[in-house]
Amino acid sequence: MKPTLSVVIPAFNEERRLPARLEEIARYFGSRALSGEIIVVDDGSSDGTSAAAERAATTRPWIRLIRHPANRGKGGAVRTGFLEARADVVLVTDADHSTPIEEIEKLWPVLERG
Repeated sequence: MKPTLSVVIPAFNEERRLPARLEEIARYFGSRALSGEIIVVDDGSSDGTSAAAERAATTRPWIRLIRHPANRGKGGAVRTGFLEARADVVLVTDADHSTPIEEIEKLWPVLERG
């Protein structure tokens, strides 16, 4: 089944912040009975960013990890995530929780109007 929403998280050395962000988005999906996917693009991290995403994906198969072997910059990571997204609606967010996932509620009515 095609997901309703793809969330792309470009990540560079986000081992500490990523687990909480993934949990937050997973709770949001569950509270809205939303079919979604999270695409974490590890942009050449030197810490445990990929391992953190893999741990989260063990219980949530709709979390996908894509690794860049070397840092390509945020734009490169976002592009990779967009190209891998399966939903018609793609949201980009950071691991730092600068924008809570619930903010998408403000966008749904606009998206529904086309």
